[in-house]
Amino acid sequence: MMVNPSVKEPTMHFKGVDVMKFLMALCVVLIHVIPLSNGWSPSTAVEYVISLAVPFFFVSSGFLLQNKIEKIGDCESYQTIKKYAFRIWKMYFCWIAIYIPLCMWGYQFDEGHTMAQYGIIQIRSFLLMGEIKYSWPTWYLYSLGFAAVFFMLAKRFRIPLVLILICGIAGVLCQYIFTHFSLASLPKFACSSLSRILIGSGYLMIGVFLRKHIDCIKPLYVICAYVASIGLFVTNLPFSDLIGSVAVFGTAFLMKIRCNERIAEGLRGESLWIFLIHMYVLTPLALNEAFSNPWLLYVVVCLICIVIAGFLYRFSLSSRGKFLKKLV
Repeated sequence: MMVNPSVKEPTMHFKGVDVMKFLMALCVVLIHVIPLSNGWSPSTAVEYVISLAVPFFFVSSGFLLQNKIEKIGDCESYQTIKKYAFRIWKMYFCWIAIYIPLCMWGYQFDEGHTMAQYGIIQIRSFLLMGEIKYSWPTWYLYSLGFAAVFFMLAKRFRIPLVLILICGIAGVLCQYIFTHFSLASLPKFACSSLSRILIGSGYLMIGVFLRKHIDCIKPLYVICAYVASIGLFVTNLPFSDLIGSVAVFGTAFLMKIRCNERIAEGLRGESLWIFLIHMYVLTPLALNEAFSNPWLLYVVVCLICIVIAGFLYRFSLSSRGKFLKKLV
């Protein structure tokens, strides 16, 4: 049954997605605190929760993109997805440019490479991995850009979306192999690069299918997805985050959030800024001995990022700050 997204109930549910985006953006910050904290790792429960943060962003992007297509009609879907893909790739190149100064600053901590070698490594990483040194959030835009292009081509040439989903699942499997198995340098890099290119497609298609079958988002199914995801996680098997992303999005969708619309929009806007700017705050603070405690570092970075993100979001709403909307 088709659900009209303009009615009040789904709109209220989308507020839950906005709130969850804000919480998951803070989880992404913690993901990046870990490698900068000298071997520290949080508890298994925390590791599980933060492992679902980026997958949630992919799924919510697919859901909201399909929701837009449902509103305007399938005949305009190709152009809608094309514009979306173009916007994502433009954001990717803009944020890579923004992170170049931080990447150059990071050269002083690189060992064993000349400046030329360091530059070549960063160019290779930019082209094949979707990031440069300390621009860790940008791989999300890179992978999402490929997913949007694959989605666009599927619409243009009438390719079954299930095939795009299968490719995405293959990307998840590549990521699992890269993370859990010892490989030679070249196969490991190839596996990781393939994962970055394909993985977003799986999550994006999950979001698309969730919107197509919106009536199937029920509490019982969400609970079952959590149980399956946690079981896979504790047994160190693949697809925990894939199934968990469905559970987290289902939770967000079913949340009965009765807050002001402007508050929900503000949380959504701030979450994107927190997601994309936090490495500029985290990296220099992580090298300060005063923040040797990882949780202290995390809390301070989150507070600073929330303040900065709030300012940037509100400034972007003004006539002088409209240019900032091109970045998020």
